[in-house]
Amino acid sequence: MWCGTRVGVSDYTKLKVWEKAHFLALDVYRLSLQLPDDERYGLQSQMRRSAVSIPTNLAEGSGRSTDRDYARFVSNAIGSASELEYHLFLTKDLGYLDKHSTDATRQLLVEVRRMLRSLRRHLLESGSRLATRDSRLSPPRLTPTNARPLVELVLNVHLFQGPSDR
Repeated sequence: MWCGTRVGVSDYTKLKVWEKAHFLALDVYRLSLQLPDDERYGLQSQMRRSAVSIPTNLAEGSGRSTDRDYARFVSNAIGSASELEYHLFLTKDLGYLDKHSTDATRQLLVEVRRMLRSLRRHLLESGSRLATRDSRLSPPRLTPTNARPLVELVLNVHLFQGPSDR
């Protein structure tokens, strides 16, 4: 469904989920310092990238023109949260970090992902309500019959402009 209006928050820094995702990224940076040096360009880099991707997608999505576009970026953030969750499991299973050191980070991650899902649901529902509430918000469907006057208008304007007007 088409949604021509943004009802989401455009200043991402005012979103609680962004704030928590930002703290999560900072926490992952601190936690990843405990990884062995030979993981600097491997697991450490991947953990940091996925953690930073969460608030980054919220920031980028908030600048989009429709809630549906925004929701797509929130979905990307949810994917990055799942990726980060796996990285945390992997660091524990490889013996790089113990369960105790990752518990608080994992708990924050679960909370952020829950909030992201709620935000995505809100954005998609508000877009659906707008599209179904007033059909005037939806763009007209072009058919050969109703497109003809538009094509003729464009051609007439183009044909009647003089060389100096172009």
